[in-house]
Amino acid sequence: MAPSALTYRYGTAQKVENEYVATASNGHTFGASVAPAAPRAWVSQVWFDRSDYRYVMTECVGGDCPYPAGLAVFRRELLAMKAACQRPEGVRLPAFSRDLIQFGSDTTDSHSNTSLIRIEDIDNGAYDLYKQAR
Repeated sequence: MAPSALTYRYGTAQKVENEYVATASNGHTFGASVAPAAPRAWVSQVWFDRSDYRYVMTECVGGDCPYPAGLAVFRRELLAMKAACQRPEGVRLPAFSRDLIQFGSDTTDSHSNTSLIRIEDIDNGAYDLYKQAR
């Protein structure tokens, strides 16, 4: 059964700094795509837009990923902030729910299981977000 709502929350349990809720009734949705990044790697992305900002959650899979997942914030298509997810010892790597979306090696190979996530052919600068430091 597909969910009736999807929520992004950023902050702590005591203080949520940013929240975005997508439901059929409010018309909000999340975008999703997958794009090549570091050698032999793909970046799966889920994002939402709010005003002039795009919040992009990423997961790098395969090859030479410099970090497994992250968050990027763009303001009018310019990168305003980028942060890698930190994984404490013994904690599973961040990953998108395979019940909601299955990412393939490109957007034509990917499938959303909910109308609240729409697959789009947009890379949000995935290669630049995950390029290796030289």
